[in-house]
Formats: sequence, structure tokens, C-alpha cells
Amino acid sequence: METRAWFFQSNPAHYDIEAALGTLDRIWWRVPQYANEINIGDAAVMWRSGKEAGIIGLGRVISDPQQHPIDAAEKNYVLTDDEGADDV
Repeated sequence: METRAWFFQSNPAHYDIEAALGTLDRIWWRVPQYANEINIGDAAVMWRSGKEAGIIGLGRVISDPQQHPIDAAEKNYVLTDDEGADDV
């Protein structure tokens, strides 16, 4: 199986990705597309959108995509309901 790299975008108006990356050991990311192509071990590139857009973190996929409610610890970084607080 080939390893791929996936860009996971965060909008700073909806989610405080910098703070989350500084304190959490994992982040559950909503993947509305390509979920059947993402595999354990793939590279994860965290991308911040907006005026200061760019790569802000690197990681690895540690679980197959699945329905998962947002972790309580992660709710601290959700700034608006638009970020999918019910389904991450």
C-alpha cells in the first residue's frame, strides 16, 4: 500500500488550530471527501486558511476514517458551530 499525504484545512475563524496543536496529542478531523482513500500511516499536513495561510503542522493518520463525536478536550478550540462540533 502506498503512503499518501493529505492536507487538512483549518479556518482560524472557526477553529484555533495553533492552540489545539500545542496541547492535544491527537485531533479528530472531519473528512467529507476521500474518506475511503485515507489510510493509517498517511502523512497529515495541517493547513491554516485565511490571511496568514500556510502549513502549521505535520503528523500521521492514526485511525481509519470513522464517525466520531468531538472529544471534550477539543471543544475548547472550536470557535463556531460551523466547524462541525457534532461530527468531526
